[in-house]
Amino acid sequence: TRQANERQASLKGWQELAAKKMKNQDRYLQAINISINAVDRRLKQLIDDSSGSKKKSKKLEEKRDLNPYQRYEARLDELERQRERQLANQRQAELNQKLVSGEIKSSLALRDAQRIDLRLASREAKLSEEERRRIAATPLEEKGWLEIWQRAATNAIGKKKRLSDELDKTLAALKALEVDKQYVDYQKELHGKEIARIDKEIVATRGTRTRALRDTVTNWFRQNAWDLPIGFLLAWILWQLAKTATNTLVTRAKSREKVSRATVQQVETLASIAQGLLKLAIILLTLFWFLKRLGVNVTPLLGGAAIFGLAISFGSQNLVRDVVTGFFILLEKQYAVGDVIQVGDIWGEVEQLTLRRTLIRGRDGKAHIIPNGAITQVSNLTLGWSVATVHVGVSYSAKLGHVREVVDRVGDEMYADEAWKDKFLEGPPRYVGLTEMADSALVIRVKAKTKPYQNWPIQLELNHRLKEAFDDAGIEIPFPQRDVHLIQPK
Repeated sequence: TRQANERQASLKGWQELAAKKMKNQDRYLQAINISINAVDRRLKQLIDDSSGSKKKSKKLEEKRDLNPYQRYEARLDELERQRERQLANQRQAELNQKLVSGEIKSSLALRDAQRIDLRLASREAKLSEEERRRIAATPLEEKGWLEIWQRAATNAIGKKKRLSDELDKTLAALKALEVDKQYVDYQKELHGKEIARIDKEIVATRGTRTRALRDTVTNWFRQNAWDLPIGFLLAWILWQLAKTATNTLVTRAKSREKVSRATVQQVETLASIAQGLLKLAIILLTLFWFLKRLGVNVTPLLGGAAIFGLAISFGSQNLVRDVVTGFFILLEKQYAVGDVIQVGDIWGEVEQLTLRRTLIRGRDGKAHIIPNGAITQVSNLTLGWSVATVHVGVSYSAKLGHVREVVDRVGDEMYADEAWKDKFLEGPPRYVGLTEMADSALVIRVKAKTKPYQNWPIQLELNHRLKEAFDDAGIEIPFPQRDVHLIQPK
């Protein structure tokens, strides 16, 4: 019974020892979790830094010769990039600091767990050795228990040796981590000092901006004192050559005998449009040249202008329609500058014609500006030839045969006049016939085919001559008449 009680006490002590070992496993798990969390935070921060590092710093275009302001910008940009690098290094140092601190905390937890495990292993070895000795000193004890406790004691001694070695490694790792912590602390402090130095230099560099700008302007005027007037002079000469070339084309078109007036007008209109386009091109080229001389990169401006033009073409459909319609007006010779046209209720002489609009000067002097896209139907009164038409009222008592003779005689006399003969086409003005029996007069029509633009002066002259001829022939041109009948009351 005493032996059984002693064996039971030994087993109970072994059970308590096993429970303490199980509890100590939680410390190992805690150390592992601390290490995992530290590494996880480090990886997350690395991912964030990787996504944020995609932003590229602004770099000036590398040039051999930089003006003072460009050197100022280059230096400021270099300092900013140095500061960004130091900030990135400082963040890396902080991450390393947190990682090392986490590893130290994990190693401390591992050290405590190993120390407890080592004490438990010592307790296990002592308990096994005591039980082995007790069984060996008791003759009546079963020998099988002796082998069990002998094996347990041997295993406990080996475990104690292994745990002692592992504890030594953990302590050595702790010392190394302490050294690493001192190093990363020093790195963080060093990067902080470097950032402070760069900030001071940035402030000092920004203070030289006005001087750099002044020196740049001064140097630019010294270097371009002659380039500016020469450049603008060349632009002016180029513009004069363009005007001379277009005017020469118009003059040659006018000097050719077989060229019609419509063709001449078309050439004049196209020359005017070409002059406008050339003037715009010369102005833009001069502007870009001037900006480039100032050191401005004009490539983004050209790209922006192209995008702006594309946006206008999509956003302004009316403008596109006006330009397309104006192009076909010129191509098909519908009318040109100098023609007399009628658009709806508006008619007059075309003073200006561009790809976008038409300017018509009315008889009352009003200028009507019509977008080409709004012109759906147009009447050209001077295309190729015109007609002079005169309507004259004669008395109901007049003989139409006599009237016809007088009218034709006036037409022949006018056609024989050297001042008017070249203005007619296909013969003199002729009596057409009776067009209306009005309330007060018989209305006759006189008509003649004329050259373009000559119908209106011919009509004026013909009216004048007919009035004098009718007076001489005794043909009455009556006033408006009304018959009044008086009825006497009965």
